[in-house]
Amino acid sequence: HQYGKEITDAVFAADLTMGYGGLSEEETRRMRAKIAFLAYKTANENMISAERNFTALANMVAVRDLAVGMAGLLLSGHPEAKNWSNHADAAFRKQLEEWSDSNGGWLEALHYHTVSIQGYIAFGIAARRKGFSDIINHPRLKKTVLFMAKSLTPPDMDYGGKRLFPPIGNTYRGETTNLPAMGVFAWGKEDPELATELLWAWQAQSRPRWVSIGGDCSLHWYCDFLYPVNDMPAKAPSWTSERFPGFGAFMRAGFPGERETFLSYHQGPLHSHYDDDQGSFEFWGAGRPLCRDWGYVNRMPAYLHNKPDLGGWGTVT
Repeated sequence: HQYGKEITDAVFAADLTMGYGGLSEEETRRMRAKIAFLAYKTANENMISAERNFTALANMVAVRDLAVGMAGLLLSGHPEAKNWSNHADAAFRKQLEEWSDSNGGWLEALHYHTVSIQGYIAFGIAARRKGFSDIINHPRLKKTVLFMAKSLTPPDMDYGGKRLFPPIGNTYRGETTNLPAMGVFAWGKEDPELATELLWAWQAQSRPRWVSIGGDCSLHWYCDFLYPVNDMPAKAPSWTSERFPGFGAFMRAGFPGERETFLSYHQGPLHSHYDDDQGSFEFWGAGRPLCRDWGYVNRMPAYLHNKPDLGGWGTVT
């Protein structure tokens, strides 16, 4: 996380600095050389190589690929730049296909879901602006941002009436995310219907501008320009109960309203950065939390989760 975040920070800072036009030719050359050094080191397969199973958890791999890809986009004209950007583009497409289900359900718990998806959107916007790639319009990317938005609980009075992530698996209680706002910026012009729903999801969380993840992995300081202006129209979605075959399901009634019933149910093959919690749920009735989950507190064993008792702890079929 720290390598990936700090290198991506450096790429954004270099882009801003060189784009301003205040550097001398020699200063620009030296700055490009420093970014190239970081890209060479980070792209090296001895640092990480998913192909050789020298790897880590999904979001960690995505953070590294983001650093390599953004460096490649910045260093146009460098002999390795296209290879670096192509690496990230290919890796992200493969990850979107393998780490999400057909409806956008994600491999990792919601807390870590945001790490990967923020990176995909940031890379996708930059690649579109450079005329390099259309990965920002990958259908699985849109679907998994909607999956995140659809996970939001009813307004939680313990947190000032915000809608929040259900704290399932390795997800903290009280978490919000800026992902919907990034989606509005990414897709607002070509998909205004989606944009209005995502804007609603962002506003329902009280317009969060960042969330601290994995040692502050959130792309918050250089995403400020992404946030929608206040006069953009938002539209409350008409979401109903929905299955996500890799994750489980979100079930709801009375949505949106003051007396919503909501069930987040986790049961599926996409199961990374969770507790031993297949079959676990968080349940709200008439707008109030009736069965909460623990959130990210160590690694809770199966018997400490809200779970249906089907005569054993095996897979529910």
